[in-house]
Amino acid sequence: MFRKEPEKMQKIFDKFQLEILKFIEEGQRCGANLISFADSAGGVNILGPKMMEQTVQMFTYPFLKKAEKIINDKTALSKNYFCTFRNK
Repeated sequence: MFRKEPEKMQKIFDKFQLEILKFIEEGQRCGANLISFADSAGGVNILGPKMMEQTVQMFTYPFLKKAEKIINDKTALSKNYFCTFRNK
């Protein structure tokens, strides 16, 4: 879907981001002091380097930036998402 319909994939990622951000906000409202995000199914071993890079650009990086903005000073955000890219 990335190559043939990137707009559709972006809409899916945007919806997914929105739902996770709502979950974070609700968790904080209920007193959560730690929010952990990990995507083991989205690793380079599964997706490959090109698709991994697209996923990080279209979803992971924007999501984490938004999450950092809504995390309050009583809640820690644990980002368990490790990936490595070769320099081009």
